[in-house]
Amino acid sequence: MILMKKKLLFIAMGLMLTACGNDSSSTDATGENTSSNNDKNTAVTCNKGIPSNLPEFKNKGLLTEPVYYINTEKLSATDEVSVYQYESNLLNGVLNETVIPIDNKNISVEDTNYISRRTNFISVNSQGVFTHYDFSKTAQGYPIGYVSALTDDSVTMSIFNDQCDLSADNTDYNYTKISVAGLPIKSILELDSDHSSDSIKGYKYIRDGLVNQIVANSVSNPDLQKKYQAFQNSSETFPEGSYIYVPTSVILHDTTYYFTPDITTSYYKTFAEMEQNYNEIVTGQWLQKTIGDIEIDYHVDINGIIDDIDPSIKYQGIIYDGEKDIAGEQMVGYWASSGDNAFMNKTANDAVVAALKNYYFKP
Repeated sequence: MILMKKKLLFIAMGLMLTACGNDSSSTDATGENTSSNNDKNTAVTCNKGIPSNLPEFKNKGLLTEPVYYINTEKLSATDEVSVYQYESNLLNGVLNETVIPIDNKNISVEDTNYISRRTNFISVNSQGVFTHYDFSKTAQGYPIGYVSALTDDSVTMSIFNDQCDLSADNTDYNYTKISVAGLPIKSILELDSDHSSDSIKGYKYIRDGLVNQIVANSVSNPDLQKKYQAFQNSSETFPEGSYIYVPTSVILHDTTYYFTPDITTSYYKTFAEMEQNYNEIVTGQWLQKTIGDIEIDYHVDINGIIDDIDPSIKYQGIIYDGEKDIAGEQMVGYWASSGDNAFMNKTANDAVVAALKNYYFKP
């Protein structure tokens, strides 16, 4: 469990939300969670993770039109991979995602691990404990997060949670809007030079899952290698009005811990037992904190700064192997390429989807 970095839970852009100003939440006499935005003095009521009275952003900012990305999902019963288009729409402060297959398998996303990756876990930060169980499809799509601030080049977001709490995974995303009109569509394979090495390749415009499907897997698959070469030799270009939003920074405001009850149960029965296992190979010290009914045992380096060693988490008397995202800039290291949080407008996305279908996903 040592030195394992949790991927950002976003997933249409890692889209998460913060509230403007200081937030507090409570449960009223009906059992309905109520979050208060102190700046606006408006109550946000919550029904199974769907909030009301969030700020509306009409004709303002980069989410006023649908945005897209392409990625893969694994089938729930097997390791088979399918490729999907993800469309995000902002409505009444909630970011909803619609997912459709674009390969020739035509497998519904409900038959993949899409839902399980977003549910059945608990996250914890200094503001409280958040459960993620009620995630389900609505008429608008899957509610992946809540938006509280929006400009032409930035989004402030929070991940979906059962409490509709605006402090869960409080994250700022900053983007550069790049016109790709006239560029070859194959340029989606451009490397992210700031997040690539000889052994690890990061991409500027597309996510790791798509890279693995159309690039990495082609090394050992002759059929995919032919398709890859054909795509590399293609001459199609992006049409006028094609844009890709490339992140310049992703800033998490509060260190967040995660665990999955009944699945990530630790081999260790006590914090002391776990600490002893690592004390021979790490320096620094172990610290503990309690938030709500959850105890967290985490490690800091010799300077007292929280480090990459994964925490242990005690919940209802059981020790779990946890993960964490440390507050601050998340686009650090070779695993944090810009493509993992980039997205396209409809014109650019349609061009990429058409090219993938032509070169990779013909019947």
